[in-house]
Amino acid sequence: MDNWKNTSVILCVDRSGEQLSVIEQSKDDRVKQTLSASSSSNPSRRFVLGNGAPVKSLDVDRFMLLDTKEVVTRI
Repeated sequence: MDNWKNTSVILCVDRSGEQLSVIEQSKDDRVKQTLSASSSSNPSRRFVLGNGAPVKSLDVDRFMLLDTKEVVTRI
């Protein structure tokens, strides 16, 4: 079961000027304790779109949509 909690919503814009929201989520502390040491870079934090599609954080102002490889920028 996924116990992700929304921690912030980041308003971004794509190359065509359309606005979209990137949601930062973190895992519940109880879940963090059960994660193995071999998990990926930071398994207790992730970024997704409102529909749950994964987004990769490139830096504090840019995110890559994994399905299209498009980079969106924080407004």
